Amino acid sequence: MSISANGGRRGPSPAALLLALALALCCVVVVSRATPRHAARYEQHCGLCHDDPSGGGKRSLYAAQYLLPVEMVSFPPDTASLARLDPRLGENLSVGCDLRTMHHHASGGDPRGFLQMEGNLYLAFDPDPRVALYVARGISGSYEVFGLARLLPAQGYLKAGRFVPPYGWRLADHTAFVREHGGFAPPAHSDVGLEAGVFPGPFSVQVAAVNGARGRLRDSDGDLAVSGLLLGRFRLAGLALAAGGSLRLDPKDAAGERRSGGGPCAGLHRGRWTWVGEMDWLRRERAGAVRTEWMLSHEFSARLERGVDALVTYDFHDPDLDMRTGARERWGAGAEWRPSPFVQLRMMIHRLRASTDGVPGTGDDWLSEAQVHFLY
Repeated sequence: MSISANGGRRGPSPAALLLALALALCCVVVVSRATPRHAARYEQHCGLCHDDPSGGGKRSLYAAQYLLPVEMVSFPPDTASLARLDPRLGENLSVGCDLRTMHHHASGGDPRGFLQMEGNLYLAFDPDPRVALYVARGISGSYEVFGLARLLPAQGYLKAGRFVPPYGWRLADHTAFVREHGGFAPPAHSDVGLEAGVFPGPFSVQVAAVNGARGRLRDSDGDLAVSGLLLGRFRLAGLALAAGGSLRLDPKDAAGERRSGGGPCAGLHRGRWTWVGEMDWLRRERAGAVRTEWMLSHEFSARLERGVDALVTYDFHDPDLDMRTGARERWGAGAEWRPSPFVQLRMMIHRLRASTDGVPGTGDDWLSEAQVHFLY
């Protein structure tokens, strides 16, 4: 929704409408997650490249020893160096890590400076090929710890412990509006409960029941929160299509607020070009007062050469559809370069437009982001 110049009720901007229409059309054609961009590009679900079937966190042995060093970097290691790439400490124990340091600058007087965005250590213990014990700890206080049993049909699994519930694209950029405003930004993004998933044919189905007390050690009430994700991947007229949707229901969180929501997510890939997008609605109810939010996040990328991607992003958030002001939209452009399997560089410029206190444009700002990512 656009920011009204006359203080009247906002209507969807042409850009937001086009992006929403493209996403809706994809979901009509078909009903996948590496970062979502790479999942769409390589036409694989996240379990191929991550120990966690939901994506994110420690990379799998295949990703660490082959996909990253051979397919996704500008300067692939030689044969001898490849032979030394082994995250295993023994037959049953393996490690991984992610370190992201970022510099933010804002033109509106808030320089922000350096930020240690991520510092995660991962441990995975595999007592047998079908069972894994997983621990991830981050410097922000975020963590995941769960057991995983691959015992269900259709390559399915059961998970128990603290984890990020399945919902939408698990974007690495925690400032993407669908993650930040949807309640999935760390450290309060994990919860305790059970999850099950199956992968019949081109589809993946994941459902979780958790406490509904994200970021807390114990439940604050007897109500459970439920979330689910249905995704599929197909090929049509030379296009790789990935699309589906998410739902969630939280009868009451620790603050006494009821939340329910959902929305579609999709991706397209052909040749050098990849797009992933997500649209979510979130209904909040507390003490009889109801507020409905709408948010979008989109990323367009072009693979310029091996290890180099050009990026364009768009985010939108309306915190209350019944209010005339308060919406924000953010355009971004930049690039990522992965010179080696262990280093990634990212540079982005963002334009933030917002309406504050009924005066359109008072929240406008230019933001720059420079990021260094060390990974293993």
